[in-house]
Amino acid sequence: MEESGGTRVIRILQPTYETEPVLDGRFTKNSVEELCTPVVHEYLEGKRWSEEKEINSDMSQTVTNLVMEKIRELNLSRYKVVVQTNLGENCDQTVRVVSHCLWESSLDSTAEIKFQSVPEEL
Repeated sequence: MEESGGTRVIRILQPTYETEPVLDGRFTKNSVEELCTPVVHEYLEGKRWSEEKEINSDMSQTVTNLVMEKIRELNLSRYKVVVQTNLGENCDQTVRVVSHCLWESSLDSTAEIKFQSVPEEL
């Protein structure tokens, strides 16, 4: 219910039964990567890995929030967007991250943004 000039307005919404996004409102890997890559690179450029867990956690949360804000600009309806951020120090180690999702292969997709800072000269 909404209040409008002291009177109650009741809006009744009918279900749409739409289960798929409209054709021009679909998630596309290229559009998401093109939109979000500059934001991620701009934020992380010049940042250094810290031994303090809270600083790294804040950086990860900020990157996640920046990416989510940019993706919202695309107005992707009928999509649940999941952003997974992994930050780590590059010490010539191998890292594997695995995640499993159930999805509709004709509609759902993933995008990936990588950033690796250039080591500073000593």
